Amino acid sequence: MTGIAKCRSEVEGYRRWRGSMLITVALAMALIAHAVAAQPWPSRPIRLLVPSVPGGVNDLVSRLIAERLAGALGQPILVDNRPGAGGSVGFEILAKSNPDGYTLGTTADSLTIFPVAYRNLGFDPRTDLAPITLVATQPFVLAVA
Repeated sequence: MTGIAKCRSEVEGYRRWRGSMLITVALAMALIAHAVAAQPWPSRPIRLLVPSVPGGVNDLVSRLIAERLAGALGQPILVDNRPGAGGSVGFEILAKSNPDGYTLGTTADSLTIFPVAYRNLGFDPRTDLAPITLVATQPFVLAVA
């Protein structure tokens, strides 16, 4: 198998895995929410905050998640891009939203560095936000020309 064919095969395998993982996550969230909710959830659309510009990797993955979740939960998932300050604008909105399960957020990696990079963040990612699940992994590559 040539290098290109092997790479294509790995990408196709990853795409199948990613689709299966998204469905699994959506179903798990639906089952867990149904089991623990005192009232029906979701009974209205869910807002998915994306702290990056439309068209980026975080946005594209978030839209894939939103599509699968909407189908599994029977409610629309409204993707709300809020870029700015490395993502902290969107996360501050998320941290200050009503903790009722109707506002979710996605991130790639910026949230982990916020406490060190910003002195006056306006929220504490360790206490004001609660992680739900790991959705995808992303390789980090250093290239030279």
